[in-house]
Amino acid sequence: MPAVPIQDQYRKLGGCASKYSYLVGVRTASGRWGSGILIDAYHVLTCEHVVRDSTSIQVVFQKGQIVAEEVKLDESWDLALLKLMRPLSIPPAKFTDATLRTKMNLLAAGVQEGLGDPGALWVAETKLTFLNENGADGKILDIQLTGAARPGYSGGPLVLKQFGRRLCVGVLSRGGHGTNTIAIGLAPILDFMPVGIDLIVVKQAEVRAARRFLLWATSLAMAIIGAIGRSHLLAFVICLIGHADCHARVWVNTPSKIYHCPGTSITKQGEFMTQVEALEEWNRPARWKLCK
Repeated sequence: MPAVPIQDQYRKLGGCASKYSYLVGVRTASGRWGSGILIDAYHVLTCEHVVRDSTSIQVVFQKGQIVAEEVKLDESWDLALLKLMRPLSIPPAKFTDATLRTKMNLLAAGVQEGLGDPGALWVAETKLTFLNENGADGKILDIQLTGAARPGYSGGPLVLKQFGRRLCVGVLSRGGHGTNTIAIGLAPILDFMPVGIDLIVVKQAEVRAARRFLLWATSLAMAIIGAIGRSHLLAFVICLIGHADCHARVWVNTPSKIYHCPGTSITKQGEFMTQVEALEEWNRPARWKLCK
């Protein structure tokens, strides 16, 4: 049988593609296929061995396909950068320089041939466990993982779920044989990028600082609420919403639980207090008008 033309073989992505909108399929005329990561509107990062010796390259996304060309190859790190013939209006991948810990669970995502649909590539994912890394000067060069990603995952993201987000920590390179998978770390990926093409990297120092500030602000708010009491806080809110003077000195008629603004009635039974104190003790203003 004659080979199916590359432009007609895969028309779209299926499976759990919505989880990884930046993940694309990469197919070559030489018969190789794998995954890729959209890093901006025009560029896709994948593995060098996926596009090696190719005469034409097709990138498949959720709604269709597009032709791409090689921009840069690095056989030693197994990295390739592709340029699309037209831009894709899809949010690009976000990477992170997070520190990985032994036995940490990560996700591998990549494409597989469509189940029951010869015209589709399916996005699939599998769980992997961090085993070890090669590093230099605190920078991760490559990552060893327990668990075998299938061959079509090559060029796909190694993902860390953090604070509800899926952030890339590397690019899957070798897997599918035995029980281990290798991923390319962030350091060589950054070094590989040509001048003017940048990855989006979420710095963990910024994430930790933001998290510490959020915890501090939450703790402070809870401490303030606990110190002043809920009714006092409600009284302040009433004053603020009503554009009233929280600290106005009002006269509270104790028997009726009605208070009067400065310069108005003073009854025989009662006492002076601030407007916010009067509200806190569940008194109401005369004629339901707050003191301005």
